[in-house]
Amino acid sequence: MERLINILIILLLYLVPLVVFTKTITWRRYSKLINIVIVIAYIGLIFIVPSMQGNVLPFILIIFMMFRMKNESLNSDYNIYKFSIKGFKVSNGFRYALVGYGMVIMVSIITQLLLFAFGIQAKSQEVVDVLSGYNIVEFLIAAPSAVIFAPIVEEYVFRYVLFQKVFRKTLSGKGGFLISSFLVSIIFAIAHNNLTAFGMLFIISFYNCYLIEKKGYWYAVFNHFFVNVITTSFLFASKLMQG
Repeated sequence: MERLINILIILLLYLVPLVVFTKTITWRRYSKLINIVIVIAYIGLIFIVPSMQGNVLPFILIIFMMFRMKNESLNSDYNIYKFSIKGFKVSNGFRYALVGYGMVIMVSIITQLLLFAFGIQAKSQEVVDVLSGYNIVEFLIAAPSAVIFAPIVEEYVFRYVLFQKVFRKTLSGKGGFLISSFLVSIIFAIAHNNLTAFGMLFIISFYNCYLIEKKGYWYAVFNHFFVNVITTSFLFASKLMQG
């Protein structure tokens, strides 16, 4: 099961951005050749870059695609989903993130009660276990991957590509929104491979589907960032207290 989930993660987080990149990015000269070189280099680096920093690869592709979208006047997605950071207001971002985190806390409490009732021992997410095993320097090097790269990459893949461009493209209206959000959130939670955090991950995803559709991409990213920052900060504080 774990191997299947790892394959799912590679397909979604690493290959989806690469496929979108090769389908949408063209160059003035030798476009096919340049893209072939990029694909070979990208796939090669996946096996070289440490797993905790691996999401820097799709992060670079996504940021590049955003800049290219800005320059494509015919590409309405840049405006529809508000990919421009200029339209993002930090005060609104915090307001939406606090609402989202309130929902996360409630779901987490319910999850813990259910786990206790059924005698299931809670397990932390793999990334939390990995970060917990690092020393201070290693932790600080790896932290940007969880706090910055992961929200940008995962919101692009799950909420923009899967939610908007795949599911919402065929499922319209309020019913379509609910079904699309549900499907994406199930996939998102499964991809994180943690039963005890399943409900929390599901609600984060569902809420972020609402944010990207109603408020824009960067509000979904900020909500994701907010949750990851809190988790990472607690881990860092714990390390400092342990010396």
